[in-house]
Amino acid sequence: MQDGFLTPWRSGVRYQRGRGSVRSWILSLVHNQAIDVLQRDLARDARDLRHEHLSERLRTTELTEAKAEQREDARRVRTALGDLPADQRQVIELAYCGGFTHTEISEMLELPAGTVKGRMRLGLTKVRLSLGAGEVAR
Repeated sequence: MQDGFLTPWRSGVRYQRGRGSVRSWILSLVHNQAIDVLQRDLARDARDLRHEHLSERLRTTELTEAKAEQREDARRVRTALGDLPADQRQVIELAYCGGFTHTEISEMLELPAGTVKGRMRLGLTKVRLSLGAGEVAR
């Protein structure tokens, strides 16, 4: 509003007595400038919104690629686990999928803890070799 009142002095716009009162003239300047500001803000918001949707699309593409990589990794791990002997696969699944400790697994399977740890170590080594040493780091 303040800018609207300063406009006549800045732009050199001249008051014409025959067109109305000074009050009406200044109020119309302020009104028109307020409309200009509103339209400019609306245009900027619309432009920002378009950019926001564009960035969402870019993120969606990145997320899709990441999901595809995760699915491929999961498929490879399932295949590597499927190639293990049943006793090694069982202890690995209980530990990593079930969240059980070595002690809990040994109690559930009624095996010595050392046997559970040995099967887990052998199974994980075979999985690591199946996936390739660099792939396990992911």
